[in-house]
Amino acid sequence: MNKSLYIKPVLELSPSEYSKTEHEYPNGSSIEYPNEWNQYWLKNLSESGIDDIVPCIKGQFFAELSRISDSTLEIILNTQLEETDLNSEDEICALEGGLTVFFDDIPLIYPQCCSSLSDYKNWLETLEDKPTTWKQIWIGHPMIYVKISNNKLEFSELTEANSPKDKAEFEVDLKEFSNQIINTIDQIKSFQIRVEKILKNGNYKRPQRLADILVNNTQ
Repeated sequence: MNKSLYIKPVLELSPSEYSKTEHEYPNGSSIEYPNEWNQYWLKNLSESGIDDIVPCIKGQFFAELSRISDSTLEIILNTQLEETDLNSEDEICALEGGLTVFFDDIPLIYPQCCSSLSDYKNWLETLEDKPTTWKQIWIGHPMIYVKISNNKLEFSELTEANSPKDKAEFEVDLKEFSNQIINTIDQIKSFQIRVEKILKNGNYKRPQRLADILVNNTQ
């Protein structure tokens, strides 16, 4: 049986940004109690009117772009921008999230702390560089390193170090990964069009520019 590789672009929706009341945390880590953490997350989101999110990874706060409805996206954008000085581009933060890499339905890579959706550009740059020695890719921290060997894209462990261990944690077919990235970029472009449309309908000034900053972090 062929193993399947696919990449999903996601937003990270922090529960504290959407909750109206304090809720008790699950009694354990997201690894030990993934379902309980998802229930906690969805309960917080529901207090801002978001009730149609499907968790992308158990125990994590990620929503796949293609599965976010327009009504939910409107809430996300309004929440993101409500306390932002839109007259100063430096004050506008990119949407949190990034790319998730699945292999046989197992999430091998997903955004870490301080990541943003715009981090997809780091993957593009790396594929263009074709590194044969370890090259860092920012996905938040801890980070990951990749290199190309024998038409395979090799991945390091997650690390905060300046260099990873010599041995790769896993590898995938380079061509297949590159094709998946192309498909992912198309999804992000479509998502940006949706963002711009919702901003325009919400009477935000310069919706095209604002959407570009939110999605691509182009201050």
